[in-house]
Amino acid sequence: MDPINTAVIVKLEPDFSEGNVSYNPDGTLNRAETKNILGPHSAIAVSAAFYAKVKYGAKISIGYDGTTHGRIHATACTIDV
Repeated sequence: MDPINTAVIVKLEPDFSEGNVSYNPDGTLNRAETKNILGPHSAIAVSAAFYAKVKYGAKISIGYDGTTHGRIHATACTIDV
């Protein structure tokens, strides 16, 4: 059987649960000063990819939103190092 190739795209979302949300003067969210967390759908996708890796030997590739925080989270989630 050929190996399964899986791509997962993760997205960081603002963490509104802590109440430390910062806004720019124009009313937009200040992402540099607002804590981010891995979005719930991204967490499910990473878990499913990990399952495919363990169960079927899948090769996993992770994409992220291009921000520094996204790179850090994607690196932390990397399955094939």
